[in-house]
Amino acid sequence: MLDALLSEPDDNPEDLAALDAAWEEEEVTFGPAAAAQCGKDGLAAKLRAGRRPAPGVATPEPARPVITYSTTNRA
Repeated sequence: MLDALLSEPDDNPEDLAALDAAWEEEEVTFGPAAAAQCGKDGLAAKLRAGRRPAPGVATPEPARPVITYSTTNRA
C-alpha cells in the first residue's frame, strides 16, 4: 500500500486553481435567511431526515405496545 502511495505523482504546487478547489468552503450566510438552517427547527428537521429509511430499503414495522382499558371495575 505504501508503494502505491509513493508511486502516485505529487500535486503541482503551482496549480493554484486546483489548490483553491481543494480548499473551497461552503458559503456562509448571515441574517434572517440563515435562520432556517440554524436553531432548534433546523436541527429537528435534520434529525427527522436522518431517521428516514433509505430509498428501496424495507423497514419492519415498529412493535408498539397496545394499551387497552375497560370501563368496568372488575377485580
